[in-house]
Parts: sequence; structure tokens; C-alpha cells
Amino acid sequence: MFLFGVVVFALASATIGLAPSDGALVASRAIQGIGAAFMMPATLSIISNAFPPHERGKAIGTWAGVSAIALAIGPVVGGWLTEEVSWRAIFFINLPVAVGAVIVTLFAAEESRDETVDRRVDIPGIVAMTVSLTALVFALVEGNGWGWGSPAILGLLALSVASLVAFILIERRAPSPIVDFEALRSKQFLGANLVAFMISFGMLATFFFLALYMQNILGYSPLQAGIRFLPATVVIIVAGPVAGRLADRYGPRPLIVGGLLLTAISMFWQSRIQVDTSYSYLIGAFILLGFGMGAVMSPMSMAAMNAPIR
Repeated sequence: MFLFGVVVFALASATIGLAPSDGALVASRAIQGIGAAFMMPATLSIISNAFPPHERGKAIGTWAGVSAIALAIGPVVGGWLTEEVSWRAIFFINLPVAVGAVIVTLFAAEESRDETVDRRVDIPGIVAMTVSLTALVFALVEGNGWGWGSPAILGLLALSVASLVAFILIERRAPSPIVDFEALRSKQFLGANLVAFMISFGMLATFFFLALYMQNILGYSPLQAGIRFLPATVVIIVAGPVAGRLADRYGPRPLIVGGLLLTAISMFWQSRIQVDTSYSYLIGAFILLGFGMGAVMSPMSMAAMNAPIR
């Protein structure tokens, strides 16, 4: 499944780079998302199969550190390619990376599967969740333009809520649900998922909006904006593996609590920016964000993978 995801992601990256129109680009991005959806869960599954519980913190820390390297390099390389070559080159660079991932996986990853699981696919659950999330995201994207009180936005929000309720009802009765709500009875697993939601929400929102802020308000080029994210991403590279090793020794709880506190302080710091705020104001917030994210990511994943689930 991991290899399938890598190949789909790579092929979609190629078709994005060659897209002749906006419609073809958007369709290819959707297919790229399918590939990513197969890859990401499989990475932690491979790690869990390859390492015993007492070594998973170190392994997941390395995984987080390597992911942070990509996070650090991506904006810089992407900015340079956009300026000097073409935005299409950003997607072509995924092809040699995918080839390397396939080769390493074939030679290094041990296969594993659960022979006891139901092989049926929960199509109604997939449809209900897709409709709910699509309607919600569409409403959030178009809210300012259409008006938050407009019939279209209110209708999308209502559709999102109704589809979410339908999804919950479907999952409680499905013979093979895509989301097993029984697993959420484990406080450790539930807590790890809530932390994952909060930390991803904060990190992705920060990178998305501050990239726009630095380019559209502060006047930086794509490359200059990418370089200015390095105080956060480089710290994550260092903090991630260290946090993984500390989680093996002391447990994930103190690292997650401390990391979330640092992240919250960084978010409050960033919330004070104004139109005329200089980049020097953001450096300290970025460093705190790096330490916070780095301290949380590995212990959070470790807590979820080691959670006792009946």
C-alpha cells in the first residue's frame, strides 16, 4: 500500500507539472492526495512493525526529523524553482525522490498484514465523510467572498453538519468502519489524536498564512519567504529526534505538554503582527514554534502507536 501510494503520488506530480489547464491541474492534485493518503498511515505502520515499543520513540523521532528536513528544504527549493525555472518544476522534483523511496522500500521494509481484519470497504462512510469535509472546506474558503450569512454558505455548513452526523451513524453500524470509534475509548489514543489535530492545525495554518503575509505584505519573493521559515524548520529537525529519545526514557506526556505550551506561546506571539510588522519580530516566534512542534510530533505519534486498544 505504501508503494502504491508513492507511485500514484509520483505519477500525479508528473501530470501536474504537465497540466495544460487549471482543471487538469486540480484533478491531478486530487489524485496526488489519494497517493498521499496511502503513504502517510503506512509510514508509521512500517515503523511500528520494524521496531519494538521501547524503541519506537527513537525511530519515530528520526521519522519526524527527516520529515522536518523536507519541511525546511521545500519552501527554499520551491521558492528558487518558482523564481528561476517554473512552478511546474516543483512537482517534477518529486519523481526522483519517489524512485528512491520505491528502491529503499523494496530492499529494506519488511512486509506485514493483519489476516484477521475484514476486507470489505466502508463506501457509505467514505462518501459521508468526503461530503462533510468538502462542504466545510468550501464554505471556509468562500465565506469572505460570498458572505458568511449568505444562503450558499449556510447551506454548505448545514450540509457539512448533516453529513458528519450521517457519518457517525453509519460508522456505528458498519461491519468494517473506516473509523473505529471503539478505539477512542482509549484515553491515550484519543488524547494523541486530539494533539495531532491541534498541532497540525497550528503548523499548516502558520506556514500557509505567513507565507502569504511575507510575500504580499512584507514584499519578499518566494525564495526569500522560504528562507525566512528556516528558524522554525531547522529547530524541528534538531528537536524531533531528541524528543523521540527522551520519550523512550521519560514517556511522551511531559514532552507533549511542554511542546504544546511553547507552541501556544508562539501562536500568541504571531497573533500580534500588524501590517507594518518587520520580519525580525517573527524570528523568536518561529524558534519557539520549532521547539514546540519538534517536542510534540514524535511523542504524540509514539503515544498513539503504543496506546492500548481493545
